[in-house]
Amino acid sequence: DTVVKHRLKDWKKCFHEVTTIPNTLLNKLSNTASDTVNSAHHQGIDHLGNGLRISAYAYDSLPEAIEWAERNNNGFLMATQWHPERLDPDHPLSKNLAVAFLHEAETYHQNH
Repeated sequence: DTVVKHRLKDWKKCFHEVTTIPNTLLNKLSNTASDTVNSAHHQGIDHLGNGLRISAYAYDSLPEAIEWAERNNNGFLMATQWHPERLDPDHPLSKNLAVAFLHEAETYHQNH
């Protein structure tokens, strides 16, 4: 069990703060050090996979976002425990992720 409540029966009322890690893609895209996000998960990362890094965490140290440690030739990857699509459209941890994802999808389509 964690200090932060990451899931409630009424998921529309479950929010907590996350902190982005400096110099990560998430930090650069969101241009924010921390913000409040929705939360509706009951599982978390125990062992991070090879080639990945944590890009945001909750104050109980549970990872909240991951991305490539080194992008190299890998495609776009931004995995979050929160639901960006359920946040306010102008939220920095929502809109900026959507814009980046769509840009990456367009770029991929143009190059393949």
